[in-house]
This record gives sequence, structure tokens and C-alpha cells, in this order.
Amino acid sequence: MYLIISQVLVCLELLFLLTISRYYSSKSHIFLTYLVFFYYGASPILDNLLFGVTELDFGNIGILVELDTPTSLAAQVLYFLLLLTLFLAYFFTHKSRESKFKNDIKITLRNRDLLTTIVLAFSFFFIYITLIHLDLNRSQKNDIYNNSPLLTWTFLLGEYFWVYVYCTEGLRTRLSIFFTIVTFIFIVFIFNRQPLVLFLLTLFMNLRINLRLIFLIPLGVIFYFVLGYWKYFYAIVIYGQGWSYFIDYISFRQVYLSRLDPIASYSLLYDFIGNGSIYGEYVFSYVTNTFIQFLNVFTNYFPNYLTLGQYSKLYYADNRVGLAFSFIIESILNFWFFGPIVAALFIYYIQRKVESYSNKHGAYLEILSVISIVVLVRTELAVFLKINVLPMVLVFFVMNKYFTSRSFVNVEAK
Repeated sequence: MYLIISQVLVCLELLFLLTISRYYSSKSHIFLTYLVFFYYGASPILDNLLFGVTELDFGNIGILVELDTPTSLAAQVLYFLLLLTLFLAYFFTHKSRESKFKNDIKITLRNRDLLTTIVLAFSFFFIYITLIHLDLNRSQKNDIYNNSPLLTWTFLLGEYFWVYVYCTEGLRTRLSIFFTIVTFIFIVFIFNRQPLVLFLLTLFMNLRINLRLIFLIPLGVIFYFVLGYWKYFYAIVIYGQGWSYFIDYISFRQVYLSRLDPIASYSLLYDFIGNGSIYGEYVFSYVTNTFIQFLNVFTNYFPNYLTLGQYSKLYYADNRVGLAFSFIIESILNFWFFGPIVAALFIYYIQRKVESYSNKHGAYLEILSVISIVVLVRTELAVFLKINVLPMVLVFFVMNKYFTSRSFVNVEAK
């Protein structure tokens, strides 16, 4: 009975997705935002509908998620509230985004000598990091990068700088082609799926054509296998036994939609609903957790303080493995079970602000909007603000003020 209700909710969410696709392009940050949240919330039930799964076991933390239970239904209701709020906001405001005419803005990059110097500096930095860490395995690289915030910020600065350059110039110059190739090689060998998602997202959102929803399905399948099997490709092919062993390995691995990433945060949410006292010290974390983390960046005033992610990693996995957190859990810690609704309204508000600037600044801001959701859905707000927002804003400010020129051409909207 509980599973049937969950299936009905997911079908309604899918109907919302199809409706949104009628009014927003497949490359729109509005459509992609809804799609990300839909994937994280609905994938366990889709696994049931497609593969007959009734239980999901994320072995790293020892939580068995039973889908036909009140707890799982409660998790689905929370995601449904989030998606319903987003849908209503998107649906009832889509006409306000329509106009008979729009400004077709041509964006070009100026100060070419200085720009070339910065591009080459980031390129050679990427090459240097790739070469000196070439012999390290995935765990060793993660230990180095996770324990060096300055190195992580530098990586992100270079990656967001590449996004801006690519959004402006594409592959029309030898400099941008060189920068794109170097960035891709760096992303391959750094082994972190977030930069890979950012890279693929940038390519997708700069396509010259709008893909119909039906064409997104095979593209999504390719995307799933690239991200889902990249860890094993990296460990086995690049630093392991070769192609034949990799093919044998994946042929015996069961394909589930939720196993790509959502199962970790969904399992935490499932357990949280049954044992909400786990995070009792993190109530109002949007304020308290964020304040303490930023204070520790400069003073280390709370040396023994554990972030939400660190605490859940210690509690569930004894720090043995990395563990994604849950966006839904943190929203509940701050606004009780109205959290998903409040969070959805705040996201909608930010997206309207992004739209007011995106026509002037091109696809860069919309790409940042989507990658922010991709990061935020599986982590806590403070970590997202501390690690990701600073490089995003810095690159945008510097590029917009010192390297960007615009010309406006009034064209009829299609």
C-alpha cells in the first residue's frame, strides 16, 4: 500500500516534468533544476517500477531502505512537496518570462594578452598537478585535495574560468581549444565526478540546438553510464588490470538508477525520519553551522567542531568512506517538515534573480545555477557556500569587469 502511494507520487512528479518541458527548453536551468531534484527523489521508486526492486542497501553505511514502508513513503512525500512547490512556481510564472522580442547579446572577450596569460597559467597549473600526481591512486589524491582547501579553491577557479571562456568563445579560437583539452585531461586524472559533471553540463548547455525531451532519454543513458562507471574505469583501466577486466566487472554489476549517487542521501533521509534525534545539535544549521564553519576558516575557534557531513560520515561509516549528505534533511532541521517548501521557494527566488542577469551575461550564470543544485542536493549549505560560491563569484566579477565586452542586437524571439 505504501509503495503504491509512492508510485503515484512519482508518476505525478513525472507529469509535472513533462508539463515543464512544454514551457522551458531542455537546456534551461529551470528544467534541469527540476530534473536533478526529480532524479534524487524518484530514482528509488523508479528502480522499483523498472527493475522490481523492493529494497535498497547502501552497504557502506549499513542502512537497508525498504520501499514499501511508511518511512519510505514519508521520504517520498518530502520530495513531492519540494517538486510540487517548484512546479507551481515554474508553471504559474512561465508567461511572465515570455516576450515578443528579446536582446540577442554578442559577448566577446577583451584584454586578450592578459586573458591569454591567465589561460596559460591555469593550463600549465592543471598539467603540473596532473603530472606530479599521476602515480597516485584515487584515495591518495582525495586525501591531498580534501585536506587542502586552497588547492580545491584553485581547482574550482580554473574550472569556472574555463566555463566562462567556453561560454563566450566555444571552440572558435586555438586558445579556447587548447584550454578545453587541458581542462578535460585534468578532470579525467583528478578523479572527481563534480568537475566532470560541470564539464559535460557546460558542453550541453552551449549546444546550438534545443533537444526535445525524447532525445534526452538516450543522452541521459549515456550520461548515467559515463558517471556511474567512471569510478571503476578509473580504478581498473587507468590504474588497474586493463579493459578486459573492466568489461567483465561491469557485466556482473546490476544497473540501478539510484546507485549512481542518490542512494546515499536517500538512505540518510530514510534513517533520519525514523531517528530524527541524530542531528539534534544541528537545529537551525543554516545559521549556526554556516557561522561556525566560516569562523573556523579564519580563526579555528571551534577546532573540534564537526560539520553535518563530517558528523554523518563518522556516525554511519566511522570515517571509512566518503558520504554524501541530504539537502532535504538540512531543510527539515531549519524549517521542520515545511523545509522542502521553504527551500523550493528560496531556490525559485534565486533563479529569478539569475534570469534577470543571464540574458546579459550568457549561459555562464545558468550553468552555475544548475551545478549549484547538483552540489547542494547532496551536501550541506555551509560547505557549498564555503567551497563553491567564492570561486564562482570571483570568476564572474573579474571576467565581467575586466575581460568582457557586449553588443546588443534586437531580434524577434522564436
